Amino acid sequence: MKATGEVMAIAQSFEEGIMKAVRGAEISLDTLNAAPLSDKPVKERLYNTDDRRLFTVFEALKSGISVDEIHEITRIDKFFLYKLLNLAEFEREIENGITEELYFKGKPLGYTDKALKRLSGADILPETAAVYKMVDTCG
Repeated sequence: MKATGEVMAIAQSFEEGIMKAVRGAEISLDTLNAAPLSDKPVKERLYNTDDRRLFTVFEALKSGISVDEIHEITRIDKFFLYKLLNLAEFEREIENGITEELYFKGKPLGYTDKALKRLSGADILPETAAVYKMVDTCG
């Protein structure tokens, strides 16, 4: 039996939060692109409710399986599926290179510079500094 952990990420959007959560899970990933653990077709793997399901759903979206079809199989709320689709579509946009405009579109989605370079094949990106903000829990 495998335990499923939890992470917490505070962000300004779901997309940014899920990307932070993946990085915070300490599973050696900085995006939702995980290698499949099975040779089964992605649609077949959607029926498995395991700790890799999020990554399988993302793979399915990137491969062109519709939100409606994934919802029918997984019963995951369409709100979340459409948010994941935003990330999948962004990754498709940068496959053949990244412009400054796309770079600044990717940052609020939660992509790190390292991930943007790898996904786009770019060797130079605009330089920015990481910012960490304190959360006020006192009122």
